[in-house]
Amino acid sequence: MKPNYLKFFLYLAIAFVVAGCGGGSNSNKTISVSISGAPTTIAPSAMATLSAVVTNDAANAGVTWGVTGAGTFTSTTTQLIYTAPATVPDTPTVTVTATSVTDPTKMATVTFTIATPTISVTITNPISTIAPGAAAVTVNATVANDGATPGVAWSLVNTGTTTDCQPACGTITVPTTTSVLYTPPATVPSPATATLIATSNSDTTKTATDNFTITATSNATCTTPGTLGNEAALSLPYAFILKGQDANGNQPLDYVGSFTPNGSGSLSAADMDINGFSTGSIPTSIDLESSSYSYGADGRGCLFMVFTEVSSNAKKIKASKLHVHAKHSRSFTAQRKPHRAVSGEEIVTFAFALVNPTGAGRIQEFDNTTGDGFFAAGQMHAQTSSAFSVASLSENFAFGIDGWINEEGLVRSAIAGSFANDTGVFSNLTADEDFGGDISGEQTGGEGSLDATVSSTTGRGTGTLSINTGEGPLQFDFVYYVINGSDVLIMASDDTDDSSVLFAGRALSTGTTNTASNGFFMFALT
Repeated sequence: MKPNYLKFFLYLAIAFVVAGCGGGSNSNKTISVSISGAPTTIAPSAMATLSAVVTNDAANAGVTWGVTGAGTFTSTTTQLIYTAPATVPDTPTVTVTATSVTDPTKMATVTFTIATPTISVTITNPISTIAPGAAAVTVNATVANDGATPGVAWSLVNTGTTTDCQPACGTITVPTTTSVLYTPPATVPSPATATLIATSNSDTTKTATDNFTITATSNATCTTPGTLGNEAALSLPYAFILKGQDANGNQPLDYVGSFTPNGSGSLSAADMDINGFSTGSIPTSIDLESSSYSYGADGRGCLFMVFTEVSSNAKKIKASKLHVHAKHSRSFTAQRKPHRAVSGEEIVTFAFALVNPTGAGRIQEFDNTTGDGFFAAGQMHAQTSSAFSVASLSENFAFGIDGWINEEGLVRSAIAGSFANDTGVFSNLTADEDFGGDISGEQTGGEGSLDATVSSTTGRGTGTLSINTGEGPLQFDFVYYVINGSDVLIMASDDTDDSSVLFAGRALSTGTTNTASNGFFMFALT
């Protein structure tokens, strides 16, 4: 068989062609240049960093830079730093060109303008609506690209005009270049709208306006979940404590807990403990999805706590001679259920009023519409979540707890005292007790402790307290909620069905050392 030379040479030719096209060489590819980082406008004296990228440059030689227009620059083969002049020039346009070193016919160009930034004014917390007679509100403004005279001036006018409407539409006081205090009128004016204007001091043509309405708050009575328009003002956790009784006055009941509003009407965290002679000790599990709150511009709000009862490990009271002579039926019946609560859940409704969103207020149970449920009232406080640990609590506390002892019937009782705290271990406990008029005098030698675990979201913890009495030691477990490292709410958590005490109160720091009292004090008795 004769060799096929023609076919051999054809294969050889194809191999040479393929070899010439392979290998990833850039020798036959076109160089291109691009620029990134260029601004559209630049302020006087401002700086901008521009970068150049050259593709298909086998030599990787980079670019040379050229700048046409005012300003100065420094550069490398890949980067240019441009600095605008101190004032806007007559010709404010700047052109920057990057030219490939390897192929000077390839280049990229960008253009931008030197311009003074435009001043703009923003009212950061507009009022929108406010109730007549509501607490004064501080309104704030910011100025972007401010000029030589910083800040704003304030005015209050009839909406759609430049006519001052004070005092009919309210008043503005304590003006600063960044804020003003607005106080609404005592009654709804006519017209019921007003406009708060913040005007730039550097450029009076630049303003921000807040058109708002002065309107009476809705007649919401905390009977159904809903909103009152100022929910965004609440975002801190709040601890609360309430004391009360049933309609007949013979079934005392206490609540202690914490809730965290999310700023839009729902709760992001909550805990609540209930104890009473008719209910027993009830830790609860809060249904956050079904629970809610509302808050109005006048500082009043509603809290809806939907919960299920948690099986309690509450103990019987540990006392040597405090005997039980009365029995009580156990019941906790929800006064009503909102549309979001599911079968088997309970709900308790509270109405509250805050002095301000970061301070203290008062709270009451608000679901006893038939008159045969529970009546309870107490106090609430904004909490400091960074103090939610045993290690954050003060070294010395004074405390006061009061309630009832079940000894031949319910007897009004109270205990006041002090103790040293060493990371949750109590010592030097001293107390005075009044059990139904039986005054103990100073009792010493008590003790107690706190469990190490404290909720990081609600500040809830548990502990044990032993207090000496004339009849022997009175020992009970308690649940507490941290307001801050110097302030704690306390409620006895032992089961009261066959037990003898229902106490709740507060512990306040006395400082790091025990020193003689001085200064001025206020006290209250109930």
